[in-house]
Formats: sequence, structure tokens, C-alpha cells
Amino acid sequence: MVTAFSGATGQIIHSWRDPRTCCMGFNVTGGFDLDADGVPDIAACTNSYELPPLDRIVTAFSGRDGTILFQWYSSATFFTCFAESVALLAPPPGDPYAIAVFSERCWGSLTNNCTSNQLCPGLVHAYRGSPKGVHAFGTADATPNQPFARSGMRSPTGTTIPTVRFTVSDTAPGALCVLQIGLSDQSLNGLPLPAQLDPMGFPGITVLTSWEATLCTVAGTTGIDRGFASFNMPLPPGRIIDNSGTPMYAQWIWADPTDFRNHGSTAGQRFSMR
Repeated sequence: MVTAFSGATGQIIHSWRDPRTCCMGFNVTGGFDLDADGVPDIAACTNSYELPPLDRIVTAFSGRDGTILFQWYSSATFFTCFAESVALLAPPPGDPYAIAVFSERCWGSLTNNCTSNQLCPGLVHAYRGSPKGVHAFGTADATPNQPFARSGMRSPTGTTIPTVRFTVSDTAPGALCVLQIGLSDQSLNGLPLPAQLDPMGFPGITVLTSWEATLCTVAGTTGIDRGFASFNMPLPPGRIIDNSGTPMYAQWIWADPTDFRNHGSTAGQRFSMR
């Protein structure tokens, strides 16, 4: 079992248990935001002495809502040891997504005939926290004295239909949030991109994508949801987010409804659908 406690109150925030396999949580780490939703996440090691589909060795949990972000499984063909080491690393420069790193200390395969817990070569894995092929581009913008909002993407687990979640965090509380999804990062109705909207009376907004689809919502006002908003979008049948396919782009624009002079835009998210 793995449990996260509030540093402010000592109360339980989330608690996780894997009833189907042994020893979850003999190594736990956190402190960085894998899915770029504005809240640090947690990763925990699990016993890997199991046959598929129970051979998972590391699970990453959302610090925001407690759901499973990722489950990584043993890659060994034969024998493997615990994932005894796991770490979350800060995002690389220009990338909002943290990195999860873990090891398979003993790694048995056709080329590495390790059949018991003995001294033999292992394997180190490193994964970005974004969905496959997703990369940030451009930079956030905002009017003076306003925060630079963050954007992220993730593929929620446990959904019957493949889904992608777009998130924005660190906006003004209760902000009107507009998600723009487009097919171009070069032009918007003939306007070259990126385009700053200062001449149009909207300083602090830099447009990075065309506007083939527009979705509106309102950011939260209290607690962990303060300044946070999201959309869960089911993918068309047979479609997935991948390293290749139709290039697509997403960006959030936000405004404070109590004073529309306070507004901003996020960095963009570049992804492909096939």
C-alpha cells in the first residue's frame, strides 16, 4: 500500500493498493509533475516475480486526482528482480513533462541468461510523462503581474474509449479558459503564427495554433483545483495519439472574468493522431 499525506494538515490525500500482486510500495518517490497538470506525482515499485499481466514493476499515480498515470511492466524474457530503484527527474529545459527512471536489476533474456538472483547485467528505463509523441512548443504569455499558466496532456487509464486529457493550471481563480485545437502552427486565417495580439487590444496573449476546434470551460476557485481546468476528449474510433500521423496542435487562452484586462496564453502542445 502507498499513502500520500498532506504536509499542511497530516491528513490522507490519496491511498493506493494493488490487491492482485505483492509488495507495492517498497520504494516510493515523488516531487515532480509527470503529466504537467500542476501537481507533483508519485511513483511506486512493485514485486515483479509474477507472470503477465501481473508482472508490473512500477506504477505512477496522479498527485492531483489519485488515478493511475502509467504502469510499466517487466521487460525481461525470463528472470528479473524487483524494480528496486525508482526516481522522478525534473523536466528537461523547455519541456513541461517530468521523467520517470527505474531499474530491473537482474534482467534475463535470450542474450543475458540470468536464471536466478545472481550478479548479472541489469537494465535502466527512462520515460517522459507525456503521451507518446507529445511535445511542448512556444512559450506562455500573460499580462503584467499575472502568472504564466501551464498546459499538459495525458491519456487517462481505465477508460473504455481511448481518451486524451488536456489540462491548464496556474490561471487566475475562476478564469474563463478556452482550448484551441488546430491543424497548423504556421497560420491562422492568413495571419502568420506565432501572433501576438497586442495590436488587437489583447496584450499578454500569443497565439500559437490555428483554431479548427474551440472548447470553453471555467477554472476552479478553491483548493487543489484553484486555477485549474481540463477537458477529456474521446478519440475517434480506431484513432490513437502516436509518434506519427496527422500533426495537431493545442493551446489554452484564459481571462479573469472579474477583470478581463488580466489574461494570458499557455505554451502549445504538438501531437500526432493516426
